[in-house]
Amino acid sequence: MSSLQQLLDDALVRLRCADTDLQDVEVKDASRGTPGALPDLVSAFATGTGGLLILGLSEAHGFEPTAIDASALADAVASICANDVEPPVRPDIDICSVDSMPVVVVSIDELPVDKKPCHVRSKGL
Repeated sequence: MSSLQQLLDDALVRLRCADTDLQDVEVKDASRGTPGALPDLVSAFATGTGGLLILGLSEAHGFEPTAIDASALADAVASICANDVEPPVRPDIDICSVDSMPVVVVSIDELPVDKKPCHVRSKGL
């Protein structure tokens, strides 16, 4: 089992218990493609204390998996992290599974103090 799969499994228990997103875990449905808020989420986690982004779970339906194009989402996340935020962020990205369905898990580390704040390039500081 990958380390991101273990993080996902642990986070899923916490999410379902809390019945909401957590300070260090953000969930997006992503069944309609790449969420528009993704650059802002990456920036917030990188500037803050880091966090786990999970694409392909529905908060509205008890954190059940949704139908996603996992490969395309993983590629989109990597591109956003490299091109849409400043400084670029290099997260761990993996396609894991929940109830035998794929989800994209992104672990974003906190940036070093001298690299903060991370911001969305199109919005500037």
